[in-house]
Amino acid sequence: MKKNRIKVLSMIVLILSTYIIGFFGLNSDKNLAATTLQDSLNITAYTAEKSPGGGTSLETGQRLKVHMEFEIDPLPEGTKAGDTFEISVPDTYLFEFLGTKGVLGNDPSDPYLTYEIKDNKVIFTICDAAVEAERLYAGVLDLTAIARRTGTNIDGGGNGEGPILEITPAPDPTVNPPEDRPYPDENKYLYKDGKQIDGENGIAWAMRANYQDYGAAFDNYTKDQGQTKIVDKANGLLVDHLTPGTHFRENSLWVTVPNYIITTSAAGSRMGDRQLGANIEGEKQKVPFADFVIEKEGNGNAFVKLEQDNRTYQEFQDYVQAYPDTNSGQRAYGVFKHDDGTETVLIAFGTIPGSNHYYEDLRENFAEFGEAGIHDAIDADESLSSKQKEHLHDIYGKSEKSPSNGAIIAYDVAFFVDVDVPEYGSGKYTNDLKFIYNDNDSEDTRGESDFEAIWGDVKADFLRVRKKVSGDEGKELSEGKTFTFKIRDRYNNVVAYGKTKTAVTHKGIEVEVVFYRDAAYTIPVENVNESDPNHWSNFLVDGRWYYIEEVDADGYEVHIQDTSGNKTNQFKYDSKIDRHWNFIIINQEPIKLEAEKKIIGIGSLASDKDFEFELRDTRDDSVVAYGKTTITTTDGKNKNKPITFYTDNTYTEEITNWKKNDHQWCRDGHFRRRCDI
Repeated sequence: MKKNRIKVLSMIVLILSTYIIGFFGLNSDKNLAATTLQDSLNITAYTAEKSPGGGTSLETGQRLKVHMEFEIDPLPEGTKAGDTFEISVPDTYLFEFLGTKGVLGNDPSDPYLTYEIKDNKVIFTICDAAVEAERLYAGVLDLTAIARRTGTNIDGGGNGEGPILEITPAPDPTVNPPEDRPYPDENKYLYKDGKQIDGENGIAWAMRANYQDYGAAFDNYTKDQGQTKIVDKANGLLVDHLTPGTHFRENSLWVTVPNYIITTSAAGSRMGDRQLGANIEGEKQKVPFADFVIEKEGNGNAFVKLEQDNRTYQEFQDYVQAYPDTNSGQRAYGVFKHDDGTETVLIAFGTIPGSNHYYEDLRENFAEFGEAGIHDAIDADESLSSKQKEHLHDIYGKSEKSPSNGAIIAYDVAFFVDVDVPEYGSGKYTNDLKFIYNDNDSEDTRGESDFEAIWGDVKADFLRVRKKVSGDEGKELSEGKTFTFKIRDRYNNVVAYGKTKTAVTHKGIEVEVVFYRDAAYTIPVENVNESDPNHWSNFLVDGRWYYIEEVDADGYEVHIQDTSGNKTNQFKYDSKIDRHWNFIIINQEPIKLEAEKKIIGIGSLASDKDFEFELRDTRDDSVVAYGKTTITTTDGKNKNKPITFYTDNTYTEEITNWKKNDHQWCRDGHFRRRCDI
């Protein structure tokens, strides 16, 4: 009885074990691949801190910078496009990330990875190029987020490697400044400031020009109602030397005309700190005339763009500066590109105030009012007293009471620059601004902007080449072969030598090609570490194309193509672009021409008989090969006998390789000539 119980119990355990094994075996391949890829991830560095200033405690509205470095070397076997791995980041419920999707590495059109931020993690997806590279290293991703909600004990991410964060409430800002406050005198000097464009590797620069004269116009009016005039500044020109690594963004120029109010007599009847039609306690007015736009996205409405052509810098500066005053007041701008890659932006106003551009010329249609000019804006501004309106009509009108006779005195200018990332990264970007006028007069200032690079990258081998012989995969070649290669520049100079890592012995099997600096194959080219003296970057010429060639095809037809299937053997080295190249070199076995001779009939041959043949080109009947065979008495009749072909009519040099012989029979796998035997 006891033995029976044991047998039954053993059977139950066996059945349960089988069930459990079967249950956990479901989708085992898929789960294994995903787990293996995630487990192979190595996070080499991770930080999450407030920016600027550092630290792990933020106020709402402040920015968090997340920096991560990672590698997967090698990719686990079986990895395919579409597989994913994850790195955690602070929760998107608490933080708003600027830029939630992107690509990493190689060519943006053919990246190694794509990424997307979801909830509290960055999901990286493997692309075809990564599968071909077989490993990923030096992965870098920088992210910026804004703290939106308060919280404590917040996971900083990094799959557990990040810090604990907290977000506290920010102080309540002053929403509505006093409406009768004078414009600060210290802000009337030449001014430049910058701010990073949200979610972009770019900076928006903003400038104020000639505000000292603008403020003086209000003071002069208050003193003597226009008897003291603003002195003209001829050939007014802004000269902005951009920081190295930044470039003017085409069609980004904006120019506006400021139109500030005058304060009440209680506040000194001075230039106010708000403009006509500005919101009153958050309420929009009917004629929002503030920051009147005269140039939008460089469309040429007010400022024509001038081209550098073949001018030197000084010639171009003089040309732009003089353009308005020699062309009926047509304002202009231009961008000069220096030999060292830096740029200078030149913006010409002509004479200020001058006699070409007036406040009364500014007109626009407004949804709640219709077409309006500056006098309409003054009358419609509900925050102004009748006395203030009277003064403003005088200041901005074409009358003797205006210190500028109604001509425009000051300008606000803005444009965007793009930053060369990753060559230039995060930091404080500063550059000088100069306002020059008359003959030798000038004003100078310096602008700065904090910048956090939005950048990600992942590296793989610079050049990867594989070799295979086409045919049924796994079928053994009649003779194994180590294939050799050279890389040449456009001047036919050899820069590297390559050979298959092992002999190619089977069809359809890819074999890696290893490159060397020397013809003896003793100094390998470094494919990864750019600081190594034998890395490609240390001997290839920047911007030059290079060509891969097979040295001794031994009769094989050679087809070199990139991983997209395009027939090409060329690649380019560009130090500014992290571009990686993959090629497959496919050889087809040598072309063969076979022919046979047979005597048809009955009976036997009386003696051996020699037969000779000529292979002729059908185009001109020229002989291109000579054939010969002998049918012996032993062979007899009705038996096929192979014909052997030779290059000469003395039958001394047998043709064993139709592609290799001097007659150039075959090209790209097709017979070049149609021949008759």
